[in-house]
Amino acid sequence: MNIFRHFLALGIGCGATAALATNADWLAPVSGEWAAADNWSSPNFPDNGSPSFSSKYDVTIGAVGGPYVVTLSKAGDSPVGSGRYIDVDSVVIDSHDATLKVVQDSTLTAYNGLHVATGTLLLDDGGKLYKTRLSASPEGVIVTGPTRGVTLQDVTLATDLTAGGTLVVSSDLILENSAISFAAGAFYAGAELGGVGEWRLVSGKPESSGFNYDVLYYESLGYELTIGPDVTVRSMGESVRLLNQYYDWDTGGVVVNEGTILAETADGWFYVEGFRNEGLIRVSGGDSFSASFNGAVGDVELGAGGKLTLTGAPHFNRPLVVGDGAEVWLLPETSATTAAPLKLQPGGELWITPEGIVPVDSTGGAVFLRTYLGRNTYTASELTTLPITGAASVAFSSAGIDLEGGVLDPTVLPSNFEFNPAWIENGTLTGAALPATTSKQTLRNASLDVAATLDAGRILRLEQQSALLQPTVLDGGRLELDDSWTNTGGIVVNSGELQIETPGTASGAIQMNGGRLVLQHSTTFATLQGMFTGTPEAIDIGRSTGSAPRGYLDLEGQTLDLNAWPNTQWTLHSGRIENGSIVGTHEGRPFGLKTWGSLSNVDLDGVKLTGGNLGAGVFNSIWATGSVSTSGTLIDSRVDGNLSGGTVRGVLQIGGSITGSVTFDAGSSIVGTTTLGGGTGRFISDRYTFLDAAYTLPSSVSLVSSTRYNSNSTVNANALTVEGAISVGYPEFQQDAWTDSITFNVTSLETRGGTTITEDGRLYVVGGPWTNSGVIQIAGGEIEAESLLVEGAGSIEGWGDVTGDVTIEGRLTTQNADNQFRVTGSLTLGDDAVTEVTLGAVARHHAVPSWLRVAGEAVVGGDLSLTLSPAFLAEAFEVGDLFAIASATSVSGVFDSVAWDLPWIDLAPVYWNDTVLVQVTGLSGVPSLRGDGNGDGVVNAADYTLWRDHEGEDVPWFTLGDFDGSGHVDQSDHAVWAAAYGSVAETSISVPEPSTTASLLFASTVVIVRRRVG
Repeated sequence: MNIFRHFLALGIGCGATAALATNADWLAPVSGEWAAADNWSSPNFPDNGSPSFSSKYDVTIGAVGGPYVVTLSKAGDSPVGSGRYIDVDSVVIDSHDATLKVVQDSTLTAYNGLHVATGTLLLDDGGKLYKTRLSASPEGVIVTGPTRGVTLQDVTLATDLTAGGTLVVSSDLILENSAISFAAGAFYAGAELGGVGEWRLVSGKPESSGFNYDVLYYESLGYELTIGPDVTVRSMGESVRLLNQYYDWDTGGVVVNEGTILAETADGWFYVEGFRNEGLIRVSGGDSFSASFNGAVGDVELGAGGKLTLTGAPHFNRPLVVGDGAEVWLLPETSATTAAPLKLQPGGELWITPEGIVPVDSTGGAVFLRTYLGRNTYTASELTTLPITGAASVAFSSAGIDLEGGVLDPTVLPSNFEFNPAWIENGTLTGAALPATTSKQTLRNASLDVAATLDAGRILRLEQQSALLQPTVLDGGRLELDDSWTNTGGIVVNSGELQIETPGTASGAIQMNGGRLVLQHSTTFATLQGMFTGTPEAIDIGRSTGSAPRGYLDLEGQTLDLNAWPNTQWTLHSGRIENGSIVGTHEGRPFGLKTWGSLSNVDLDGVKLTGGNLGAGVFNSIWATGSVSTSGTLIDSRVDGNLSGGTVRGVLQIGGSITGSVTFDAGSSIVGTTTLGGGTGRFISDRYTFLDAAYTLPSSVSLVSSTRYNSNSTVNANALTVEGAISVGYPEFQQDAWTDSITFNVTSLETRGGTTITEDGRLYVVGGPWTNSGVIQIAGGEIEAESLLVEGAGSIEGWGDVTGDVTIEGRLTTQNADNQFRVTGSLTLGDDAVTEVTLGAVARHHAVPSWLRVAGEAVVGGDLSLTLSPAFLAEAFEVGDLFAIASATSVSGVFDSVAWDLPWIDLAPVYWNDTVLVQVTGLSGVPSLRGDGNGDGVVNAADYTLWRDHEGEDVPWFTLGDFDGSGHVDQSDHAVWAAAYGSVAETSISVPEPSTTASLLFASTVVIVRRRVG
């Protein structure tokens, strides 16, 4: 029923101790409202003078026959907050058609009750019920709307009520075997939630991953919000918070539970801020209850999987049993007191902080010692006096020990104490042996006066001027030394890793019988050699810590001879080696380079360099600054090389790509499958310099322009021969503003492999001629050269712009019929040249620019081969038609032969002063009506059927659906048929038989100039 559609007349029956009359104001309320407050309450009742206060009306809203609404709201244009106040004895809504609305900050008081028998009560927009008992029959509907908060003050609730928006309870709320549910609102302290029933806290935002909703209660000094003994509070499976507004720990009130709290949170939680429990808290499996306590914890039933979290000042005034699967957490800065020890049973867990140490009587379970930012250690005295008895295990959880300048022997702790502190500080740890109950221990301003053996998986770290006073042996573990460490007991490394992050104040004796030495600070080669005795299995320079590289080795002009370390693997990580030489024999162990390793002013002589076993997800580059040279073989088989600023002397063998700025000294060479350029990272402009008088890049080496926008790679050389591939430009066109180029600064350039220039690619040859015996493919890009000679074995294919004088002795080919090949300079087609042209739609008239355009002199010769594309054949031909092939400032010479691929058309070259054309000189067997495949003189559906039945076939010209004469039936023929559909021939011309076509083909071999028919 749409209660807002329109308003009808209102019938109200009134009765109290005597029959009371009604007047017109009651029978016909203005605009459906009770418009006058004096019609409702003392002293001015209709027609009744001034009855006593108790003689208010009993009102029944029971009219039927159509939807109607009675509205209690503010008067007219009065401001928000100026609603009406109406008092009656009772109100009954007893019609399915009726709706009573209490809105706009108006207040309704029904001393003897408001009952919704049928129909609807709507509370919204600041509406308020005061001193009213609210009840409803099963057919009655009570709705609280979402516009603004609704207030209940001194209300008895005798029916279930679910709030659709914010609900404010400003004083006592008494439940008569009912339940109240709301998702957001406020409860004033000093009030009681009494009677018998449930308070259901149901989330209004179950999709939220944060605080799903908050219910506030307003408190002040000495006031409490009391939950009565027969009231149950349920969190209804959602994460909720009951928060105190304007809360102050010293002066604020609290929530006092005298009833039962059911934390039915599933995977969520239920939190109360400012709480005392004098009733029962029940937390079942998988549920969670937490509160900031200000007093008694009371009775708590923890089921298996239940979790109780406490903050504030809880007092355990009842025995708390933590059974199998249950957890109790005392959060940081929780000051707990107890009347009796907590009972910890097998499978239970208790998590405490230094301020929350409580007596525990256990038959099993586990106690975890936690810390927090403000207090992250336990003192030795706290550990030795823990009030935990029984069989429970005790272990650290991210907590340290402050020895307070004293000495601790872990063996004095109870046998069930698991000695696994995250760190030990300010004192001395002693005893017979280092406890083996933790994988990692850290000393901070502390001394280890224990003989320690670090097996595989165990880590010992020294920080803040810590010391090793007795021997420490590494048998697979790791020892980390940082921040002015001291070693007076001696270190022996059999296996595992010794990590030295800072120089020690007294490094003591270090014996390397194997294992790995990791250097993470700056030192010299001489200092490193005197740091230890024996032979490590590996020496690492640098190790990534966060984003900063650490570890610098200054060779000070000396030589690191890898031949002197045959059993040691040297690896440069994220640090740097500088100022000296590294030599090898290409045999044995290679020199390892890993993430962001840097070489500066280093000569590499006969060194095998490897990227090691690097993961594919790690960015790896070989870095160089200053001068880096190789006089031997540099091998990197796993990663790309960046030798910016480096000089190669000798053989460079690299399996990836080389980017940056690299100089190849005279006598050097590159071997292996390698790419110069093509990087996407740091360098936009790569530069390669070859100092030989003549240098050849082998076919295994490719030159690739960078893949960053507006990049320009440069190759400097004298006479340079490139046997491999050259690629310039992006694989796919990006945008007009971006270009990608390679510039060759050479005395001469010879290319023998494949050269590819895409639409945004630019290839420049500066300083000397370019000779090509390979394949140049240009797809809209640009070439600039002093001169370009395409030798007999070479070719240039595609379309685009060439600036410079071009001579073709090989092959010039266009594969795109409608794009131009443009030359700014002269073009010479030699006697042995083959020029292959595909004619497209734009070539159908000589006024249209030719396929080949030369801004200079063109000398033609050799053979011209024409391909007539379907687009070229789409229209009919006439004898005498001219089609442009090439244009220039001036044209000289003639082609030795002209060939094309269709014998039914006769063509001959025509030479003008500035243009080369071909002219139609004859047509053999061409039907007068194109599209008429069956020769009946009409282009109709029968011709379509002929085309459909032979689509995809090669057939004799102009037969079986070949309407354009290409000899192949395809969509181009369909286009000819569609364009001519409905046409009728003036005179029917028979299509010759194949034998006749053959005779015509033979007859057409004599033409204007010598040519070859293909």
